This record gives sequence, structure tokens and C-alpha cells, in this order.
Amino acid sequence: MLRKVLVCCLFLLLFDNVFAQKNDTLLKTISNNILSVKTSLPRFLREGDNLEIVAKIANLGDKELTGQCTLELLDATTGVSVDGWFQNSFPTQYFTANAQQITIVKFPIQIPYNFNKPLTWRVIAKAGNYGDGEENIVPVLTNRMLVTESLPLYLKPSEIEKSFVFEKLLNNKSESLVHESVTVDNTSNPIWNVVQALPYLMVHPYECSEQIFNRMFANALAANIVNKNATIKKVIDRWKNDTSMLKSNLQKNEELKQILLQETPWVLNAKTEQENQKNIALLFDLGKMTSNIDALIEKLKQLQTNNGGFAWFKGGNENRYITNYILIGIGKLKKINALTDDQIDNLEALVDKALEYLDIQTTNDYNWLKKNKIDLNKNNLFATQIQYLYMKRFYADDSKKTEAYLYYYNQAKQYWKKQNSYNTALIGLTFYRNNETRFVNVNMLPSILENAIEDTTNGTLYWKQRTTFFWYASPIEHQSLMIEFLNEVASNKVLSDINNKIDAAKKWLILNKQTNNWQTTVATADACYALLNSGNSWINNNQQTQIKLGNLVIKNQTSAAGNTDYIKQRIAGDKVNANMGNITISQINKTAVQQSAPSFGSVYWQYFEDMDKTTEVSSPLSLKKKYFLEKKNNQGTVLQLINTNDGLKVGDKIVVRIELKSDRTMEYLHLKDMRASATEPLNILSNYKQQDGLGYYEVIKDASTNFFIDYLEKGTYFFEYPLYVTHTGKFSVGIASIQCMYAPEFKSHSEGINIMVQEK
Repeated sequence: MLRKVLVCCLFLLLFDNVFAQKNDTLLKTISNNILSVKTSLPRFLREGDNLEIVAKIANLGDKELTGQCTLELLDATTGVSVDGWFQNSFPTQYFTANAQQITIVKFPIQIPYNFNKPLTWRVIAKAGNYGDGEENIVPVLTNRMLVTESLPLYLKPSEIEKSFVFEKLLNNKSESLVHESVTVDNTSNPIWNVVQALPYLMVHPYECSEQIFNRMFANALAANIVNKNATIKKVIDRWKNDTSMLKSNLQKNEELKQILLQETPWVLNAKTEQENQKNIALLFDLGKMTSNIDALIEKLKQLQTNNGGFAWFKGGNENRYITNYILIGIGKLKKINALTDDQIDNLEALVDKALEYLDIQTTNDYNWLKKNKIDLNKNNLFATQIQYLYMKRFYADDSKKTEAYLYYYNQAKQYWKKQNSYNTALIGLTFYRNNETRFVNVNMLPSILENAIEDTTNGTLYWKQRTTFFWYASPIEHQSLMIEFLNEVASNKVLSDINNKIDAAKKWLILNKQTNNWQTTVATADACYALLNSGNSWINNNQQTQIKLGNLVIKNQTSAAGNTDYIKQRIAGDKVNANMGNITISQINKTAVQQSAPSFGSVYWQYFEDMDKTTEVSSPLSLKKKYFLEKKNNQGTVLQLINTNDGLKVGDKIVVRIELKSDRTMEYLHLKDMRASATEPLNILSNYKQQDGLGYYEVIKDASTNFFIDYLEKGTYFFEYPLYVTHTGKFSVGIASIQCMYAPEFKSHSEGINIMVQEK
């Protein structure tokens, strides 16, 4: 045994001698571990923050080292140095590190107010032959509000050229406004509007059951588009196979991408038409869409409670409206054959349980009327029962009609005149499915059409009197349902001009599209379905279009992209000027055949503005946000109010308190509280909570804490959560904001403050 040990030792000594003589370069590389540098930055930064980037330099050798440490700051999207912008006045500093000791080098920087995109930081330490370095990317978030203004563009089939004036862009006088971008899109084929909108549904970040379902809905619609439209499939295949657009480092960085998607989604907007096409092609990959649908079905199953209902967020109580909404969506997909047989089989148990849950809930409504001796001959019909009747139309062949169903069905027939136009259309669609065609055509169709308004200037049809008390009857959802109703009428070929009215209603829907969506996930899903499955199909006519924004000329591309009837181009903020408010659109060499299709689109202007300069819609909601420093004394733990610029120290514990007031009952609210970049949450797990009779789902994100409230009664509520201070400097806390997720006009936000963190 001893002999074996001696042989091994000799071999190692011999190997070490040879290794030292023959591999000098490798030895030098390994010896660089003598010097090590470690840098700590927050997960994100905000405009206006002041902080010190601290580099810890460790000397692991047995001799003192003297050298230089350098900080470089780069725009991550362009690779250009931004040291000057960030006031990195001392980018190179000398250091001395004693043997087996750590020394610290600090680089003070200030985040400029006009920089809100990813920042690359690079720290390099050198001492003689030794060196080490670090490089990473951190997102810089805006401390202001992003505002979107839009101008619809429309040319009638007979028009060759038309001029528009974007008044708000042309006459903007604000000195604090900063342009983000101007985006133009235009087409004569509405399918392209759907193609552009579906990725918004596919990548929406929140894990509520509605958005999980709408991700599945979007994937199924996308696959349906690709399978049924050879032209679209050909174009997307060309985009997908275009190897000239490779993924950037920003796209590969998943953690960074999630922060940017949640806090600054405009940063991930495609900078060129080619990038945009590549991104859409990746999302429209047929194989991925199929696997995504299967995965999302499994997620939906996890959100279904034992009694068959769906919670809005995991851990919450079952939600009647959300359950009904998901069943309607599945029914729509089955109706247009957008699901495979395997997917339908996979959904069967889920659907059966949900149908049973809703049948029981509706029976409970009916039994309550009888128990409380309510006159059953009077009008006892409300929106919940009408939505249930409409949902059942998709499952009329394979689900039972309970006594309660028959009661409310007869109630709908008797009292439909007392309903608003949205509920009237739901009832009409229910009756059509039950072969009550004549009743709908004679009674309900005239009622709905008499409230429609025809705009002769742009050839659109819309309904001015819309009930918006319920968020699900807001303008986009209302218009989409009217299109679905008219399309059902047209399928029976009773009135010859219905298709023209449908096309006019579709034009209104397209002209009211906001950037890449219709304001909310629910509205976007409804609009996409309505555009794909109603009216005439405007055929790709290869029409050449030219759009002038001031002196900038934009034309649709021909063979390179594979399509010629769609234009989308984004102009970056630093290229935007007021003269772009003068807009002219022209159809070049338009033939008689091509005059059958209109041309429509929009110009979207996005800019950042100080919060006190933005126009707020009056809201029944109000928010107040306060920071408290937690201290301990002889009496125990006390909370001390933190004012702007009060001195804090690294390691301090802060308690955030948010006061929410609502003057009415509301549903489906998202309360988002931005955090200072120098703080970290104590609680890191997202979960469902109950407090003072209010149930909500709390989600912890990198730059914010989020509260999702599915039902809020009138009153005052408080939310609290703890943070720890992690970095020195001056930091913006950001604001708390609340908004109804499906009726964005109901919103409010708090004031923001700054915190000052000093050395201990």
C-alpha cells in the first residue's frame, strides 16, 4: 500500500513539473484566480436614481496587489457607451488589496431621465499580470407614464388618395414630453390585424385562469389561421425561415425579458419590420402552438375547483363569470374546428364538470326565487342568467336542459325588450341556436339595427348607446358581439344587406385597435374571433400603398416579405417630429378589381409624460401609499413614517402600506405597487390571501408587488408588505396604481416619493 502511495506522489510531482514547463499560458490563466472581482447591482434601476456601484476586489494571493478597476456602461440595445449620460465621472479608479483581504471600489452614477431601456455594465480589475471582470445587463425602468394616442386611417374602395391630420402630434407643445415611437400599420386584409394581435394574448404575463385560457385561445386561433389560409401560411413560413434575423442577447436573457415585458413592454417592440415578422413567425410555429395548447389545458385543469368552477387565480374561490367565459371560448373554438380531436377529448372532463357547476348555480338562482316566494311571472332575468343561456347554445346537443334553464329561457322570450342591446344580442344568439329564427328576425333584429349608427365618412357601423356599467359590455366586446349576432342572421340569408352591415361593423372594430391589441385580453380575444368568423373575406389584392408622415415615405414591400397588402413600421422616438402629424395615404396604380377592398389602418403615437401632466379619467377608485421604517424599542416594534429623502440605511426593514378606497362594488382589479430598485421583498412566494373579508392573489415580481382582486365591495382596504433596503443612494419608489383589468377606464394611482439610503 505504501509503495502505491509513493508512486502516486512521484507521478504528481513529475506531472506538475512538465505542466509548468509546457503550459505557461494555461498556468497564467489559472493564476488569474489570485484576483477576483464581485459586483452587486439591484435587479433593476429607475430613471432619476442615484446610486453607487460597489465592486468588491478580493486578493487571494500572499502578496499585496495594486491596480486599476474600470466601470463601463453601454446601451445594451446598440452597444454604444453611455458613461456620459450616467455621469460616470470616475470610470477608472486605483485600488490596493492586501494579501488575503478584500477592498472596495465605488462608482457613483446617476440614471438619466430619458433612458429607459436595458443597460450593460462591465467592471474590470487589473493588477500586474492578474485580472478579473464581470459583465451583465440590468433593465432601466421609466419613472413616468407611457401614453398612447391613435389616429385611424381609412380609404373607401373607390378612393385613391386621402390626407389626415394627427392634431395631437402636430400641435404638441409640452416641454416635458419624450417621444417613444410612432407606429404605422395599414392593410386591406383584416386577417393581418388578427395576426398582429394574437401574440399579445400568447405572451401576456399573468397566471389568472382567463389569461391562461386566452393564451390557449390565441394559439388555437393562430393554428386555425395557418391551416385555413394558404397565403398567410406561406408568408409566415418565409418569415420563420429567414435566417438573417437571429435572436439578440436581450431575447435570450429570460429573466431580463420578463422584467421588460412586465414593466416596459415597449422595449421589446420590434425595431424593424423584419424583426417584427420574425417574432410573429416564431409565435406562429405550428408545432409549438399545438404543444402550447396541450400545456395550457393542463394549467386550466389545475385552476378548476372540485365542484367544477374556475378560480380567477389559483387558491381563490370558484368564479361563476370566469367559468362561463371559459366554456363560451371552448365552444367557439369547437364551432370553427380550431381544436383537434385529441384536444377536445382532453377537454371533455373539464367541460362536463364546469357545465355541471353552472347548471347547479343557475338552479340555485331559480330555487332562491321559489324559496323567497318571488313572483315567477315577473321579470327575474339578469345578466348572469343571460350569459348562461348564451353559453349553453354551444353545448345544446350534449348537455341537459334543467328546469331552471327552461324557466330562464322563457323569461328571456318574455322580457327581452327590457334588456340592453348587449344582452338582447346574447338572447338572440341563444334563440337562433334553438331554431327560433323567425322570432329573432321579426322582433330582435330590427330592435338592434335601429340603435346602430352608420358613419358615412369612413363607412363604419357602430352602436353609440352601449351599457358600460358591466366591463364585459364595454365598446370592443359590445361591437364584437353585435358582429357575431349579425353574422348569425346572415347565415340564414334572410336579409341581403346584412353582410354589408357586418363589413361596416368590422371596419369600426379594426379602426379602434390600439397598437397591438384592443386594450384588454378579453376584448382582443373577442375582436379576433369576430374578424375571423364573420362577413366577407377581403382578399389579398397585392395593392401597392404609400403612406407619407411629413417627409417620411413608407411603402409596402413586395416579394421579399412574401406579402404586399400589409404595412407595419415603427419609427423610434429620436426620429419622431411634429411634422409627422401631416399624413397622406395613396393607393398606387389601383385597378378596377382592387377597388372591391377598402384600405384601413392607424397611426399610433406613444410618448412619456410626467404623471401630473397626463390626463386622468375620473374613477371611483383612489389610492394612497406610505412607507414606514420598522424599529424596535422598549415597548416593542413601532412604525415610523418615512418622508421623502429621510435617511435610511442598508439592512433597514420597511413596511409598505397602501390604502385603497372604492365608492362602488367592482370586479377584477389589478393593484400594482412599484418598488424602489434598492429594496428587496421579504416575502417571495405568490399566494392567495384573505384579509378583512377581502380575498386577493398576491404576486411578487422583480420590480413590483401585485394584488389581483376578483371582487371588491364599496369601502376602504389596507394592504401591507415588508421590504429590506439593499443599496446606498437616492431612489425613486415609484407609484401604486390600480385598474380594472377588463375595463381600463377605471383606474387610479398614488403619488410617488424618493428614499435616501446612506452608509451605516
